[in-house]
Amino acid sequence: MLNTAEAKSRTRWLHSQSTRLLVAIGLFWMGLYLYIPVLTLDVVRHGGTAAFAGLVVAAYGIPQLLVRISLGVWADRLGRLYPFMIGGFALVALSSLGMAVLQRPVMFLLLRVVAGLAASTWAMFTMAYTVQASSTHTAQAMGWVSFANSVGQVVASLVGGFVAERWGWSAPFWLSVLIAFMGIVMLGRPRRYPAHSRSTGALKSWRQVITLRSVRHASILGIILQAITFMTTYGYTPLFAAHEGVSRAGLGLLTAVSLVSTIIATVVSGSWLSRRVASNTLLMVSFVIMAGSSAVTPWVGATWGLFVTQAVLGASRGLATPLLMAWTIQDAPPEQRTTAMATYQSLYAIGMIGGPILAARIVAVWGLSAPFAAAGGIGVLALVLLGWVGRERTRHMAVEI
Repeated sequence: MLNTAEAKSRTRWLHSQSTRLLVAIGLFWMGLYLYIPVLTLDVVRHGGTAAFAGLVVAAYGIPQLLVRISLGVWADRLGRLYPFMIGGFALVALSSLGMAVLQRPVMFLLLRVVAGLAASTWAMFTMAYTVQASSTHTAQAMGWVSFANSVGQVVASLVGGFVAERWGWSAPFWLSVLIAFMGIVMLGRPRRYPAHSRSTGALKSWRQVITLRSVRHASILGIILQAITFMTTYGYTPLFAAHEGVSRAGLGLLTAVSLVSTIIATVVSGSWLSRRVASNTLLMVSFVIMAGSSAVTPWVGATWGLFVTQAVLGASRGLATPLLMAWTIQDAPPEQRTTAMATYQSLYAIGMIGGPILAARIVAVWGLSAPFAAAGGIGVLALVLLGWVGRERTRHMAVEI
C-alpha cells in the first residue's frame, strides 16, 4: 500500500507523463500536416500535373486503409506500443526529409505513401494515452486525444504557409523533420505502456475483434462521419464558398472556424457531456446537427451564415469523434484493444475515400450544391443505424439481466 505522500507523488508523475504524451500526439500531427498548405503547389512546381498532385494527396490514405489493422494486431501480439510510436515519428521524419531533398513528382508520391504509413501508427498513440490515463473516463481520454490531434493539425495548417512564405518552399518539410525528432524526445525513455498480456493468434485475434458489436457499430458510423466530412469541410465547402465570392483569406478563416469548433466540442463531449448523457443519445444529436448543417449550406450563400454552418458542422463532428473512439474499445478485452482501435481507424478510411468519389460524381450530374444534400442524406442513414443500435443494446442488456 502507498502512503498519502507516495500516492500524491505517483499521481503527479502520471499526470506529467499523460501531458507529455498529449504534447507528443500534437507534434505527431503537426509533423504530418505542416507542409500540407504547399504540398500540391510544390508537386506542380517540380513538374507534376494538377491531376498527379491529386494522386499524391490520395496516396496518403491508401496505406492507412491497408495496414492499420495489421499493425494493431502486431502491437497486441507483442504487448508493446512504444516501438510503434517511435516508428511513426521516424516515418514522419523520413517522408518529410525525402520530400525536402528528392523534389521530383514521383518521389512526392512515394514519400506520401510513407507519410500514410506513419499515420497508420495512430492507434498506438491513442491506446498509449488511454492506458497512461487509466483512471480517466474512457470518453474523456478520447476527447483529450482528439483535442491534441486537432490542435496539432490547426497549428500546422496556420504555420506551414507562413514558414513557406518566409523561408522558402522547402522550409515546411525541414521543420516537419525537426518536429518529428522533438516528438521522439517528448515520448521519453522506452516504457511498456499497456499493462496487459500478449495476444496470440493474429488472424484469430482480428476475427474476434471484427465480430464485436461495439467495433462494428463504431466503424460503420465512423465511415459515415468521414464521408460527410470529406464531402463538405475537406471537399466541396471551399469550392462552394469560392464560387460564392469568399476571398482566399476568408477560406482560411472558414476552415479555422470549423477546426476550432471541433477542438472545443471534443473536450466538452469527452469530459462533461458523456458523463451525463447516454452516448447513443449524444451521437443521435450530433448526426442530426451534422445532417442539417450540411443540407442547409447551399442555402446560406457567402454570408455569415456559411461560417455559422461550418462552425456547427465542426462542433457536431467533435461531439461524435471521442464517443465513437470510446465505443470501439468498449467490448474489446484489454489484450485486443489496439487491434480494435486500428480496425476502426482503418475502416473509416472507406469514408475518406468513398465520400469524395461519390461527391465528385454527384457534382458532375447535379452541380455544386448537390453534395451537401447528399451529405445530409447520409447523416439520416446514421440516425437510422443509431436507432437500430439502441434497440439492439437494450435487448442485449435485458438478456444479461
